[in-house]
Amino acid sequence: MRYSRVMIWAAHPDDEITMAGTICKMVEEGTEVVVVQFSNGNAGFCRPEWKDTIADMRRKEAEEADRILGIPPRIMLGYDDQGVVNDRSTIQRCIQLIRKHKPEALFSHGPIDRNRDHLAVASLVEEAVWQAGERVLATAGEPWHVKHVYFYKGYGLMGPRVSIDVKKYIPTKIKALRAYASQLEMLPHLAKWCERAERQLEHHPDDDLLGIYTETFVLHKMTVLPDFP
Repeated sequence: MRYSRVMIWAAHPDDEITMAGTICKMVEEGTEVVVVQFSNGNAGFCRPEWKDTIADMRRKEAEEADRILGIPPRIMLGYDDQGVVNDRSTIQRCIQLIRKHKPEALFSHGPIDRNRDHLAVASLVEEAVWQAGERVLATAGEPWHVKHVYFYKGYGLMGPRVSIDVKKYIPTKIKALRAYASQLEMLPHLAKWCERAERQLEHHPDDDLLGIYTETFVLHKMTVLPDFP
């Protein structure tokens, strides 16, 4: 399914990389991709000497990732890491952004997670999408109805699911993930994923042994697909 414009909610810089292959595919198809980043990531450091500079480091990493993915500079809301909350000002900001950018689809964190910022973003989705389409909060712009809502991570065993073939874009996804150098040092499994993906491309290009060539999304319960076969 193709969209003219989509919005992606990322709790932290780097969360959007989970669906980087799909981002690349949409960009290639002419879709405008708007990434909204809630937190500045200032708790995501593994060296004490990074404490006062990590937010700026991660901002620069995110800017490089955006360049690699071919998307416009993301919208950064600037919450402290571990400080994203579902409150009045945040929900109103989300409504305003939806109405301003008018996405046909919204991609967000799901509710099956342990990270408080991920869960806070997930908790904003249903009300923000609903209220954005109602004739309330007139100062936040004209109502806009988001047709489709998906979870791109944090969905556990939820369904129904849609899987996208992103094999063509895996090299770009690897490059974009590696732009987040601070996080690859803090979370070694990210670096290992890049290595596994490169090995699979080299040795098993036609065999998706590890599920690396697909990205999976869960449809939110408020999403209706009337023309689904």
